[in-house]
Amino acid sequence: MANVVGLVNAFICLLQIARGIRSRDSGPITLTFWSFSLVWLCVAPLAQLDAGRLPWPDSLMDEFYVEAQLITTVALLSFVAGKLIARRTAAQITSDGEGYEPRVESGPGEAGYGRMWIPFAMALVLALPVLAITGGVAGRFATRDDVGSAFAENGISAADGDTIQLFLLNRLPAAAALVAAYAASHYFFQYARQTGRGRGGPLVTLVLGISLVLLLANPFSSSRYIAFGAIAAVLLAAVRIDSAKRRLMFAFVCVVGLLFVYPLATWFKRESVQSSPFRGFPDMFFTVDYDGYQQLINSIYFVDESGHTFGKYVLSAGLFFIPRALWAGKANPASIDVADARGYSFQNLSLPIWSEFYIDFGIVGVIAGLIAFGFISGRLDLAYYLRPMSTSAHMCVLVAVCMFGFLRGPLGAQVIFMGSVVVIGYIVYQTRDRAVEWKNGVVDR
Repeated sequence: MANVVGLVNAFICLLQIARGIRSRDSGPITLTFWSFSLVWLCVAPLAQLDAGRLPWPDSLMDEFYVEAQLITTVALLSFVAGKLIARRTAAQITSDGEGYEPRVESGPGEAGYGRMWIPFAMALVLALPVLAITGGVAGRFATRDDVGSAFAENGISAADGDTIQLFLLNRLPAAAALVAAYAASHYFFQYARQTGRGRGGPLVTLVLGISLVLLLANPFSSSRYIAFGAIAAVLLAAVRIDSAKRRLMFAFVCVVGLLFVYPLATWFKRESVQSSPFRGFPDMFFTVDYDGYQQLINSIYFVDESGHTFGKYVLSAGLFFIPRALWAGKANPASIDVADARGYSFQNLSLPIWSEFYIDFGIVGVIAGLIAFGFISGRLDLAYYLRPMSTSAHMCVLVAVCMFGFLRGPLGAQVIFMGSVVVIGYIVYQTRDRAVEWKNGVVDR
């Protein structure tokens, strides 16, 4: 029965990917969501169920298999509902009826380019202590374990609760570098090209932005989600996926990347991984890189044993900017407690976002959370198509490039980086004067 529900989930994802490729109201967030869900929470679980093997070698708890698949079904359908609500309530697109064309914002615009210096300044200033602690430029191209050891030698460790230091020396520099590279790429490929202005200055800015990514957000010193997100930000700033052909290519790259590049990227973690042979396809589905389904099962077990937590984890994730020194009761990322309940020695695991909604609020939380997520994603994707130079359009891309890590979870860990990217991006691209948007008749109402 779990296999049947899994096939239904895969069909939903494939159907939505196909629709997203053809539909003008689907942008990078939607296509990323469905591509990730297809590979990580549909194909991988089907392979695991067929082989009777899960990534973590503990009791299989097959009594929760079907329930876990059904929770994913509810989550996927709720996201569809949220997207539909966003589409129906949008000011310019109310249906996909033939002959209807929305008014797309025209003109190059200049919003944000005057504030490009902000992420550059942040990244450059933060790079100084980062380089000093991690061993200079060479230290940024060791393994992530080496970087963690360098932090620990300086008394900075997540185990000791020094999350502020880690944030300032790890997540925030990478977030600033990502936004800087995105802004520089957008300035070079979009604005300078449209205005016909000289490219000397924009080229220097682009080189600096990419250099910051190589230094602060490369896969040797940062998680693969951050590194690949930074690369995607540069590419999506250069090329808009505003046609069916480009959306098809984007979805294809997402799926292939998750199937092949994602597992290969574990090579950057530690020397022991670098010296071991790649297990190949489809054996990779039985590695901990694809433990999302098992963690969803573990979440059901956690609730069955301890009950729902009524917002404990989601609230702590949403208020990530409040340090533990000021909030003694702030929860750990939910995956840590779930893994601890299962007796795992290694607890820094993934946790699909609807697992956390389920742990906190049950199936009602899954429905409400994914409808809200689908609605926000839908509105941002609409802005990406209708108002390509608007604040929301830029936010759409910046959110999309953080989606793989965000969807993998846990929220308590991933929202720190995504939140930093969104805040920095909003500071850069906030629109102070909406007169032009009112004139073009494309302001959200």
